[in-house]
Amino acid sequence: AVAAAGVLGSPGAPASAPASASASASASANRAPTASLPERARSKYSLGGIRFIKAELLGTIPCNRSGLGVSGYHVHEVVSSIRADGLSRHRYRDATVIKVPAHRLDEFRAFNKSMCEGDDLLPAFAPSMCYGLLTKNHFAHAVKLFDAASATLHGTKEVIKPNPLDKQLGLHLSEGMACEVLREELWDEDPEGLRAIVGEDNFDSTSLDHNKRLLAEGSCMSQ
Repeated sequence: AVAAAGVLGSPGAPASAPASASASASASANRAPTASLPERARSKYSLGGIRFIKAELLGTIPCNRSGLGVSGYHVHEVVSSIRADGLSRHRYRDATVIKVPAHRLDEFRAFNKSMCEGDDLLPAFAPSMCYGLLTKNHFAHAVKLFDAASATLHGTKEVIKPNPLDKQLGLHLSEGMACEVLREELWDEDPEGLRAIVGEDNFDSTSLDHNKRLLAEGSCMSQ
């Protein structure tokens, strides 16, 4: 019997685990959890904490939505939601932005100027913008429309103005948007990580819109 003979030991001694198995178990216990590409980029390049940045300093980076930039129609959908329900910090969370490198500023601003001038539903281009939005692009442009208080809501004659009772929106306008700021080196050193953060946010937005449509159609439970 194996229990009686043991492994290279005296009768009755317990069997010893193979050395390779012990080493493997130890390595598994000490191995750090695998982080996703966006998580690694955030961890390496984050300046830490949250900073409040005025909306006019924020712009869309050229790789957003594969170069399509921001949809004015969707920005007005966000405006309509905020007008109806108020600004929910829980829903929109904090934006992730990158300080645009000096040698990329002209390209960055030219992209945003062309985007804003090519879509009547978007807010006016702000030449002072110097932070690139990796997330919350449509929300940031909705805040810009509230701040301008001059554009009319798509399909109506109503001017987009902030509700004085919406304190959260008021803070976004007076103090700025809550942003996690990433170091400018990310732009050139890890473009794959940068695009992964942008893609992750676009996927979340698409999934949220899809779920909203399912709920509106009453078909959520059947999917």
